[in-house]
Amino acid sequence: MSDLKLIDRKSLYRRAIKQWGRQSQIEMIKEECIELALALQKLNRVGGRALSVERYHAVIDEIADVEIMIEQAHHLFDSDKIQEVKEYKIKRLQARLEVCKESDKEEG
Repeated sequence: MSDLKLIDRKSLYRRAIKQWGRQSQIEMIKEECIELALALQKLNRVGGRALSVERYHAVIDEIADVEIMIEQAHHLFDSDKIQEVKEYKIKRLQARLEVCKESDKEEG
């Protein structure tokens, strides 16, 4: 993990929101998500090996940007509710995978 402690990052995110404003940071979340989607799209294009490595690193860079903005989103929106919905969705995924596992057993 980062050398910047969690408490320091929370403070940093609050400062960013105060400096540039809530709406500006929401716009940045959208922008970074779009940039990640575009980098992923480019990764799937056929190209030379060196170009693929470059595109792979672009995806990594955009994932880092999105994660930073998602961490800020927890200060912009109801963090507890985000966690609640996230847990629900993880449990739903787990249940879906269990159904697939049972289906695979029946077919095998």
